[in-house]
Amino acid sequence: MSTVHPQLTLSAFLYPVGQHITATQRDAGRSSDFEHYRQLAATAEKGLFDFLFLSDAHGVRPHDEEIFGHHSKGFATQFEPFTLLSALAACTERIGLVATASTSFNEPYHVARKVASLDHLSAGRAGWNVTVAQEAFEIDNFGDARGLTRAMRDARASEFVDVVTGLWNGASPLRHRGDGAPSLPYTGPERRAALDHRGTHFSVRGPLNISRPPQARPVLAKGVASGAAYALALRVADIVFTPQSVLSEARDFYTDFKDQARELGRDPGHIRILPDVFAVVGRTEAEARARFASLQPPVDSADSVSLLAYCLDANRRGYPLDGPLPPASDPDGLSSSAHALAEQARLDQMTIRETYLWIAGARGHWTLVGTPMAIADALEQWFRDKAADGFNLVPPDLPDSLGDFVELVVPELQRRGLFRTRYTGTTLRDHLGLPQGATG
Repeated sequence: MSTVHPQLTLSAFLYPVGQHITATQRDAGRSSDFEHYRQLAATAEKGLFDFLFLSDAHGVRPHDEEIFGHHSKGFATQFEPFTLLSALAACTERIGLVATASTSFNEPYHVARKVASLDHLSAGRAGWNVTVAQEAFEIDNFGDARGLTRAMRDARASEFVDVVTGLWNGASPLRHRGDGAPSLPYTGPERRAALDHRGTHFSVRGPLNISRPPQARPVLAKGVASGAAYALALRVADIVFTPQSVLSEARDFYTDFKDQARELGRDPGHIRILPDVFAVVGRTEAEARARFASLQPPVDSADSVSLLAYCLDANRRGYPLDGPLPPASDPDGLSSSAHALAEQARLDQMTIRETYLWIAGARGHWTLVGTPMAIADALEQWFRDKAADGFNLVPPDLPDSLGDFVELVVPELQRRGLFRTRYTGTTLRDHLGLPQGATG
């Protein structure tokens, strides 16, 4: 029988200085300052968030240099996620730590070992966000990936996850000898057999040279902006990041996804569906609106040209600001998220001006601007209407937006009984209400 998680799940997406393009103007070097991230982690843990989430990129987009010329290096500087989260593991006690690793530019053994190491360093708080490369700016940095079609990269991703989880399953639990000292994970009677995986994309003997992760199987997350991503998430994801910004669409997605997961033999109650939410909170409605307005950049600027190229591969030069969005120069080269953004902009008949403001701020995420009560109302409605199990908070600017949410919105959610008032478990699986080492 499916279990029901009674309270919201909250994730804090730590883009270096915030998601809004104007946040980079106030970077002042924080994106490469560990203390900045340490304080963000402390704030999120104070707010009892389930986990921190770090994305990743393996290169610099061709149009980024134009944005860098107008802003600071905040768009460019991103620490390698597992390195940063390993450092943050020593500065935190309970909050989960979810890092992105691409299946296109890594080998399964590397990722299995990194995630297992983070799980040990954090005493069971690690998670892996599975991604697949789709954009040329990343692929061009890895010669071996250039010959793979999108379909091949998707197939590689599915096998990649199977190898990683197989390596975790085959790792021996850490045991202690009679004198209290730990025995090596690859010796003794509990030693596991080698994985001996032979597949289309990988040949991996195993076993992993680290003991079994504390969670047995660290938490898996997956975004679902494409069909292949959806299929993989259905099969393996504990956390599903979704782009819906309309309640009815989110509800339909939630119902369909969980029904299909059930058909695959998974317990839908063991899957957390988390739409992204871009929240601007103020103590009054006027304060929230003023704060949102202060973030908006000038539209008729070089940045608008660069950002539309950056996100949608759409060159607006020569097109009127109040005219329709021009087509992408290379539609097949767009990422799945960029496809979703462009499709929504054209479906809503947005002008170039409207598209730019929409993307410059929330990147198309569900946007909430209002008082703590108004934002809590919206989150509660989605939660109670079975459109979400929680939310991936995408702060406009950091550290301010995260601090405001923790100070103003979290207490309101707690007052309504929608969110925890203390951590009751120690691992990320505990926070999410997932069984230990379950595969769904």
